[in-house]
Amino acid sequence: MIRTTKALVYWVTFATLSVALHAVFLFPWKGTQEKQKVMDLAREIRLQIAELEKMIPDVPDPEPPPPPPPTLKVEEPKPEPPPKFKETPKPEEKKPEPEPLPKPEPKPEPKPEPKPEPRVLPKPEPEPPKPEPRPEPKPEPIVEPKPEPRPEPRVEPKPEPKPAAPAAEIASLTDYRKFLSREMKNEGADYAYVPKLRFGDNTADENRAIMKYFGMELIAYPRTMKYYIYMDPDQGLYSKSTDFSYIKNFSNRVIYRASPFFDGLRKEAARRNGLNADDLVVAQLLKSSSAAYVAWKQSETARRAGLKLDDVDLCDATFVKTAFGAWIVRIDALTLRDGRSVTVQDFEWNRVSTANGGGK
Repeated sequence: MIRTTKALVYWVTFATLSVALHAVFLFPWKGTQEKQKVMDLAREIRLQIAELEKMIPDVPDPEPPPPPPPTLKVEEPKPEPPPKFKETPKPEEKKPEPEPLPKPEPKPEPKPEPKPEPRVLPKPEPEPPKPEPRPEPKPEPIVEPKPEPRPEPRVEPKPEPKPAAPAAEIASLTDYRKFLSREMKNEGADYAYVPKLRFGDNTADENRAIMKYFGMELIAYPRTMKYYIYMDPDQGLYSKSTDFSYIKNFSNRVIYRASPFFDGLRKEAARRNGLNADDLVVAQLLKSSSAAYVAWKQSETARRAGLKLDDVDLCDATFVKTAFGAWIVRIDALTLRDGRSVTVQDFEWNRVSTANGGGK
């Protein structure tokens, strides 16, 4: 505390003197009297500071406290370990010495097999010398005999052809069915190709009778085949359906119709179902037996005309009725793929039609 007070006194003195000196030398004074006043004031301040120093007694600074005595570490005595007891060794048991294994008896050495003596092939006997070929005698020249003159061949008269047996008369439906069963030998054959059919028109009553005779059904459908319309003109039925399982009961071969009678049915089906008639196609569904008959008729007609069925593109046909009530497909012309048209005489129609009006 005393040191601090002295230091404060010294600092105040120094500051006062510094201010006085700066005031004397830096500020311009008007006269020496003012300078003298400042110097006197500084002297009085210095004297007062000296008196203050006398009033402060000189007390020596307290001595610093002595350092603490060093701490001695006292080690605690460790407990003595317990006495170790010596283990008395167990007497070793004497193991019986193993009996020596009997020495293996020496195997008798195998007797060496006697080596087979090499077979000495007998030397081939020398071939006897070939006999020298004898010179063949020269053949005597053969003198050919002069050929005898051939007799002139006898010309036998050709036998006159026998007249063909007259075909059995077909005068009834039973005779006609026998004729078909005899002629349609490949009735069950699946023809890989059949030409297109173009039918002439019949009357409305005839068309109804034809469909009933061949067991046909009539449908109209769009080219997209998303649906079909079942048509029954007798009952006035025009039903739209998407159940194609019904169509699978028929053959996959159909007859497309575009005559005035069928055009009228197509327009009526479109009107009743709110459709466009131009988008529909009319087709007759065939039973398997009827489809086989039509395919056989096309193939047989081409064969009898001396043509291959694959060369035929279209058959012009008409449904005609016999005097005994059977309906047949009469083919009148064949259009070939190269554009030629061949007129034919229908063999089946020639059999069933007679001079007395057997056909109709």
